[in-house]
Amino acid sequence: MQELLLLAAMLTGCYSCEQIIDFPESADSEALPVIEAVLIDKPEVQKVRVSYSTMISDSNAYHLIEDAQVRVISGDGDTVTYSYDADGWYFSPVYAAKAGVEYTLEVITGEVTYRSSAQVIAMNGIDSLYSKYQEAWEGEPAGYYVYMNAGPANQEDTHYYQINFTCNDTLKTLGSELWLFSDLYAERIDNLKLPVPLSENDSVAVELLSLSAGMYDYYYKLAYEVLNLNLSNISYRTNLPSLFEPKALGYFQVSAVSRKTIVVGKGASSL
Repeated sequence: MQELLLLAAMLTGCYSCEQIIDFPESADSEALPVIEAVLIDKPEVQKVRVSYSTMISDSNAYHLIEDAQVRVISGDGDTVTYSYDADGWYFSPVYAAKAGVEYTLEVITGEVTYRSSAQVIAMNGIDSLYSKYQEAWEGEPAGYYVYMNAGPANQEDTHYYQINFTCNDTLKTLGSELWLFSDLYAERIDNLKLPVPLSENDSVAVELLSLSAGMYDYYYKLAYEVLNLNLSNISYRTNLPSLFEPKALGYFQVSAVSRKTIVVGKGASSL
């Protein structure tokens, strides 16, 4: 059994005891830093975004932090300093996370240093992609659909994954869903269907990213309490686990990444 969870539309699961922080709901709510950071095990420019939270009814506004100090310190003694680019984004030189090494993100704003630590979660990666045409069925439109095989599930522990799906150089989602799944019930990751109908000769790239259990839980709760939030009911409390010390909104995701591409059509297979 394996399901691709489109988390803006559904949520089940349990949460352990954790520090909970509130999104601001009124003008006098405390503004918190929002830190969004992903570090992967491929050599490329890594990115961190830093801003301040706003009222939940003003979710399209951003209060950028352009003068933060951002760096990642590895357990083997290396420090990578990020430089401000634009729109709240800080970029690193080209580097990659390494398996078995803990990484600590430090973001300094004013006199406060926010820290979060994580390490790469190993995975087997994508074995292959293939496409198959499907007629309209049970509410799904007709079209070509891409299927992913990723081999045996890892070891004896449950593993968690995120999927990024790009078609003709455009990131695809169904609305604003996060694409996550777990190998909890699967001995192998076989024939996992990606739920976007495509046309023949579309160029598709699929990324499979490993997640920690903490990041998986964070995204679950984010999907339920933010993406499904009815802003007309402003008394609804939106709470997320804090992944930073001291408390800040956001996340520090450290992932292994596997990437493959395919041109959709009859007999197409991955590269």
